[in-house]
Amino acid sequence: MTGANCGPVRDHGSESEYGEERLTANWKDVDKSFTSREDGPSQDNVESIRDLFSTQMEQMGGSQRALEAVALFVGRPRFLVLSALFVVGWMVINVVALFRDAQSFDSPPFPILELIISAAAFFLTTTVLIRQNRLGSLEERRASLELQINLLAEQKATKIIHLIEELRADLPAVRDRHDPQSEQLKRPTDPRRLLDAIDQARAEDRKAGPAVGPNEPGGAP
Repeated sequence: MTGANCGPVRDHGSESEYGEERLTANWKDVDKSFTSREDGPSQDNVESIRDLFSTQMEQMGGSQRALEAVALFVGRPRFLVLSALFVVGWMVINVVALFRDAQSFDSPPFPILELIISAAAFFLTTTVLIRQNRLGSLEERRASLELQINLLAEQKATKIIHLIEELRADLPAVRDRHDPQSEQLKRPTDPRRLLDAIDQARAEDRKAGPAVGPNEPGGAP
């Protein structure tokens, strides 16, 4: 009778192990979902920046790519070492040939070497300037993008402050009070007005001239 009335026998040990496995799986799912949400915006930003650089590289022509490679090679210490070895080797070969009464292809003061160095300096300077002009245009583009993002962020922050102030005024449990700072932050920022203020401050600084220290001529003792 007892055996007939009793239900199926449960193993408490296996049940606890099953519960622990379910709890561990749930925590892994939560951790995975939280990690995906955490890494999602960051990964999107990384991909956007990568696409920006890829687009810039695709817009470069073959000549520009060659100039970029030359400019990058010139900017490395290896180029300085190779140039120094070339100049020293050139001079040593010609000086040794001169002392051995042999025919040197560029006797001192090495006019051919000076011509080579001058021509190389001209081409390398032009290459570096071309690369700097391209980087300057890219910096202007990035500065414009950063300015637009900052303006949008400021507009969003202003809107959030405005909504919070409206919510605070509508809640009966919150004491309504006048906050001058919040009233000022609710107003949208005018970039032109800020630029005018910056230009005016710079103009006043230029009119005032450099500050004179106590130890400089004309300063207080």
